[in-house]
Amino acid sequence: MGISTGAKKLLAIFAGSFLYTSMGFNQNPGVTHNVASVKPKRTAYFLVNCYKEIKSHDPELYLSINDGELEQILPDGSGHTENVEISTNGEYIAYSKGHNEKSEVYVMRLSDRKETRITDNAHSDVNPNFINNEKGDPEYVVWFKVIDDIANLYRRKIDASDKEINISPDKKAQYWDPECSPDGKKIAFVHDNNNSGGKTTVIIVGEFSKTKDKIINTKIVSDTTKIARTDPSWNQSSDKLMWDEWDRDNSTGKYWFKEGWQDGYQQYWKILRANADGTNREVIWVSLKDDPINFLPIWTDNENEVLVTGAFAKQSNKDKGEFSGIFKLTFDGKKFNISKYRKDTTNCSWFDFVAVKKD
Repeated sequence: MGISTGAKKLLAIFAGSFLYTSMGFNQNPGVTHNVASVKPKRTAYFLVNCYKEIKSHDPELYLSINDGELEQILPDGSGHTENVEISTNGEYIAYSKGHNEKSEVYVMRLSDRKETRITDNAHSDVNPNFINNEKGDPEYVVWFKVIDDIANLYRRKIDASDKEINISPDKKAQYWDPECSPDGKKIAFVHDNNNSGGKTTVIIVGEFSKTKDKIINTKIVSDTTKIARTDPSWNQSSDKLMWDEWDRDNSTGKYWFKEGWQDGYQQYWKILRANADGTNREVIWVSLKDDPINFLPIWTDNENEVLVTGAFAKQSNKDKGEFSGIFKLTFDGKKFNISKYRKDTTNCSWFDFVAVKKD
């Protein structure tokens, strides 16, 4: 059973991983202050979807530990995976598998590669994220489900031992891209406050109730101008957020869908960061027309380093038909500069990174 045309259009917004790039970069102005960072002893996990063939519709899931080689997690033929996520303790991963018309959420324990299916229904369940308990271990998975063109937030235990619960603040409203703070107390998510099909959205932060079956005390932390905002991401201290924003109505470009190249919307993207209460909001990166677009921002354990997915703004003859992969934005005290994160991330899209401190 598929979903309606309206829901497919809504889900196309979340399929932005199928984008391409030209490989020239601008030195865009950024923030004007530095954040001191001391690297602790830690184990770093990097999870990524990579396409073996550029026109493949089924990216493979790979994991790297401490900058080691990428190890394939799921065997070939496992299905289309995306929306990958690592728990903050480095012990579990979550992902959606299937296709936009029908995807399910899964959790895998990395120690023995045991896969648990979290959802099993006729709807599309995507963008999983972990809710931590007081000890910092993952207790629940939260994701969004589309039913009758409405996207709501749901949660279930990581071992699927309970029933899924709709935890949306308003079950008639549109919410997606849930991102839980590492301390397990807050959640950030996207809200389509105009029922615009994703053209105008805001970033909301809320708190979990004691039993984590409700989202309470919600607040809009982004600007409210009529543009699209997506992909909220927390720092490891749970006190700052990043997200990206873009203008669909005034943008051009092309997406890669299963039907081939189609007209898209990308012209420029901005990456912003702010305190968890929305104060001190600032732009840290801008991708302008004909420059590469960078989105899905994720902090490393150094708050002066941000990992992003690279995507095309305008195809060049040289780079036509190639994914750009994962890049790193590094703050030098005056501005952020961009570089390739690692050479083996060409043809990569959805990704996540977490660094677990070790005593």
